[in-house]
Amino acid sequence: MIELVNVSKYYPTEFGRHYVFRDVNLVLPLDMSVGVIGPNGAGKSTFLRLIGGADIPSEGRILRSGRISPPMGLTPGIQANLTGGENTRFACRIYGMSRDEMDEVVDKVRELAGIGNYFDMPVKTYSA
Repeated sequence: MIELVNVSKYYPTEFGRHYVFRDVNLVLPLDMSVGVIGPNGAGKSTFLRLIGGADIPSEGRILRSGRISPPMGLTPGIQANLTGGENTRFACRIYGMSRDEMDEVVDKVRELAGIGNYFDMPVKTYSA
């Protein structure tokens, strides 16, 4: 189990604190699979580093039971030389989707990513 108790993560700036998370409470049971999605800069990588123990919260506690390994790569299965669309289509093919289904999923992922024309550029050009 992973439990976040009043977790905040912030970085100092010249204007004060920039919060990535503020006062988050969350329980992830051992038998639950979780996907983390969100637009570029939403805090996905920070969240994974925190729950994996590769980073510590600015405030609050993260409780872990069982064995938790730190994230080895924050983008498993993503090919850095392919574009966002190409990576999405590859994943769709693995799931046996039709061309129409793939087009729909690619459009949804493009919108969710919120990175504009970068979606059509190699993933290695994206910010972490």
